[in-house]
Amino acid sequence: MLSNMFLISQGTKLESLETKHFVFVHGGSFVAWYWYKTTTLLKETRYKVDAIDLTGSGAHYFDFNSITTFSEYVKPLTNFIENLPDGSKVILVGHDIGGDCVS
Repeated sequence: MLSNMFLISQGTKLESLETKHFVFVHGGSFVAWYWYKTTTLLKETRYKVDAIDLTGSGAHYFDFNSITTFSEYVKPLTNFIENLPDGSKVILVGHDIGGDCVS
């Protein structure tokens, strides 16, 4: 989290980022479409954008009470990252518990 605050405080511009691929992770009680406005704006400016539904929400819905580990909860995110082409870089953005998932 400190590095994110550092980036913001240093006035880093989107154009100067090494990668143009953002991956958004929602917070508790939300789903991937929570990021709709942000992802739409970024896509319009030619950034690659993905928003992930964590286990028990959105596309990965099932009984939330059956999720017993944090690893199981973040499995859609880890699967996504593991399936990126070798050498790929992304900017992970998480809200609420989504921040825990990306760190």
